[in-house]
Amino acid sequence: MRAIKIGQIDGGFSRFSLGGFALLACTTSAFGQEDDTFGSSVTSREASRLRQGGVRTGSFLVLPSVQFDLAYNDNILATETNSTSDGIATVRPEVSVESNWNNHSFRLNGRYQKTAYFDNSSENVSEYGVAANGRLDISRQTRLAASVDYNRLAERRGDLGSFQSTAERVKFSTLGGTLSLDQGLGDLTVRAEARAQIWRYEDVALPGGALLDQTFRNFSVVSGSLQTGYSVSPITQFFTRATVEARRYDLRPGDVGFDPLTGVDRSSNSFRLEFGVQRELTQLLTANVRVGYLNFRYPDPTVRDLKVLAYSATLRWNVTPLTSIYVDGERGVDETVSPTTAGNLRDEVRLKVDHELLRNFVVTGRARLGWIKPSVVNAGPGFVLGNSRERQFEFESRYYIKDRLRLQFALRHQARSSAINFLNFKSNTVSVGMHYAL
Repeated sequence: MRAIKIGQIDGGFSRFSLGGFALLACTTSAFGQEDDTFGSSVTSREASRLRQGGVRTGSFLVLPSVQFDLAYNDNILATETNSTSDGIATVRPEVSVESNWNNHSFRLNGRYQKTAYFDNSSENVSEYGVAANGRLDISRQTRLAASVDYNRLAERRGDLGSFQSTAERVKFSTLGGTLSLDQGLGDLTVRAEARAQIWRYEDVALPGGALLDQTFRNFSVVSGSLQTGYSVSPITQFFTRATVEARRYDLRPGDVGFDPLTGVDRSSNSFRLEFGVQRELTQLLTANVRVGYLNFRYPDPTVRDLKVLAYSATLRWNVTPLTSIYVDGERGVDETVSPTTAGNLRDEVRLKVDHELLRNFVVTGRARLGWIKPSVVNAGPGFVLGNSRERQFEFESRYYIKDRLRLQFALRHQARSSAINFLNFKSNTVSVGMHYAL
């Protein structure tokens, strides 16, 4: 089969934008696992429960685990009409190796995930990744940390950037690394960080059998940030954070394969400046709020620069010893593959509630709302601005059997409404699963 270029596709096919990525199947939460940095909570106790096992080898702890899920989804392709339902089986083995040193630290993690559909085998995917990170404690006030990760993933059909018209899910890989330095100067703390990441997309099959060449989507990101914080009291810290980022696509104007008629140079330079405060409002309630300025500048003269208010807020509330509430909100810019947009400005708010009904029985409720506004390129008369709204609601229960074995049940509703009809969809998923930690 020959590989074809994006310019050879029906224009409507390429109007999807590229959202966030994660190693997640239909049966896995799209919210991820929140860091618990503000004291004991339901989340932190669950994490420590699963870490009581493992195999100790010298100064290292080996933590193997396996997760298995069975699910039913009533709209696996995330389409507006003619939805397709199917059963899904997912297995995810994972192993982590962690150091147990008094100073310094090292962690290595490897994972593999196989997702298989009962009737639609073209949707089957294998995903895997490996990550390593370490910390060097130069002194009590100085710490140097580094990390590197490689992932081979697949876009979910429900993502705003997923291609509904392909015969299979889009596969891609990422390779990245981070280097950071933390320096304490009494009540003043300074953190400098540098990050680089490369994204590569594989050719994807179309319904007719041809292959879509996705070289136009390959890009790299290099960013650097500097954060300073000042503690005015044991419970209050003010801080500033400045971040610069350069995104560069492999194919740019003048390169072989770049289509000047439908292509847009989405390469950009951005600057984000934020001022914030982290405060322990009570012994059980902590808030982190950042407000600032975000500027996305595009070399392509046909693309409108983004100059907007930047914000991020996090609230952690341990209402009782058995109930924890997490609230997060933020603004950012998603990548896109649309010929008429260069980026999607996304505002998103998330809510999570954990409650221990029993010591070994935990229930969780989650909600996510998102508002997406594209950055339009040369919008002509009659052009429909594809603003979108997303919502997701999820309920999950987890029952622990002697800590190492966990049984779980989940319900999830996901939907998007948009001015562009083919971006609309609704889907519902029910799943049962088992997680075993050796």
